[in-house]
Amino acid sequence: MRAPLSSSLVVDFTAVLTVMLLRTQKLLYVLPRVLILPLCVTALFIYHVYEYRVELGRTHLRSPEATPYRTLNGSALPLSISNGSLPRIHLLMPMDHATAKKNKRFCRSIESAIVNGWEPIVYNWDKEDINFLHGKVHGLAKLLASPSHSEHMAEDDLIVMIDASDVWLQLSPTVMARRFLEYDSDVIASTQKSCWPNDKSSETCLRAPASLLPVGLYHDKDDESDLSIFSPNGIRPQYANSGSIIGRLHAMKTLYAELISVLDRDDFEFDGDQGAFNVLLSQGKIRLDYWSRLFWAADEDLDQVKFVNTRYPPDPTTSDDLVTPWALYPSLLHHTKTGEVPVAVHLNGPKKKRSRLEQWWGYHWWNSGRERFRNIVSERLGRGSVRIVKREGFKTISVRELCPMLDVWDWHPKLPLDGL
Repeated sequence: MRAPLSSSLVVDFTAVLTVMLLRTQKLLYVLPRVLILPLCVTALFIYHVYEYRVELGRTHLRSPEATPYRTLNGSALPLSISNGSLPRIHLLMPMDHATAKKNKRFCRSIESAIVNGWEPIVYNWDKEDINFLHGKVHGLAKLLASPSHSEHMAEDDLIVMIDASDVWLQLSPTVMARRFLEYDSDVIASTQKSCWPNDKSSETCLRAPASLLPVGLYHDKDDESDLSIFSPNGIRPQYANSGSIIGRLHAMKTLYAELISVLDRDDFEFDGDQGAFNVLLSQGKIRLDYWSRLFWAADEDLDQVKFVNTRYPPDPTTSDDLVTPWALYPSLLHHTKTGEVPVAVHLNGPKKKRSRLEQWWGYHWWNSGRERFRNIVSERLGRGSVRIVKREGFKTISVRELCPMLDVWDWHPKLPLDGL
């Protein structure tokens, strides 16, 4: 934010204004001389407010990734590096064809990805009669180890895996890559408040690292030794959520091989993969995104987020538009406790709460149907495509063919003369 006006600038501006007033004889006859000083002060105030508003607009429009940000291990990392210096990033989403046809949420996830500049790769598409939650781990491990599918990936490339039916992407791959570099780790997973499905009194849950969020962030107590006194909303996120994860290719290969070894153990009693994530968390093999800069999981945290209009421009060409009313800027989900706008929003949790989550479709700028964004959304989805993993290589399919039921195909672009 710009510093207050310097004293020299104030003196210069006052002098110029005073000379103008003295030279305007007609004005001096109309206005009592006693009003000259108040007029000068008022003019200075208006000028100062205007300069402040302009600078505030520039500050908000400036990408938050363009300035250095303190890394989560305490060291400083200059994030003003060029996009060409960022690692390449690949988005993987597990989904089979049969489930996708009857699940509108899959196409909602695809829409959020395409509009925000991602290029999704869908795997497990041709699988049938598989344990889906185990299958997403086995499927990704197989894909990353397959030369015909990973030959375009470098060992230091970033692999992002998100659940394909209940995760919405809010920000671009560039933002995700920049934020990942803030962490001193090769793998970062999403976090949540419950140790589900593991028993909270089990060794796995008890050995989970303490949350890095400040004590008292979710409540007004200084002592958390007895968590039973807190409601779920008052607990800091501490455990792993398997629905969204990012890591270097070489690290993800190792991690998913270890996940498979846990899932295939005779004493592993859970149907899903999340229990295995918590096992590796307790062993120090996974780090978590406690601040929700990368991912946010909804379970037991619904009351801590709001959809707020922001200055993140959906189209970079609009970044210099300083006069647009605040209400017209794109709405994104903000976490009110950490102050972050997560890159990915995971709408997980008990089914009884999902009716509330259904109401959120339409809150984001790209699914709001607002005229300001229709052309951007239509253009990006119209040329967007998804790669489907096949036995050998990939098949590219357009978003329109993959998701013909999206509302955007029924939108009619507003003509330039409409409303005139």
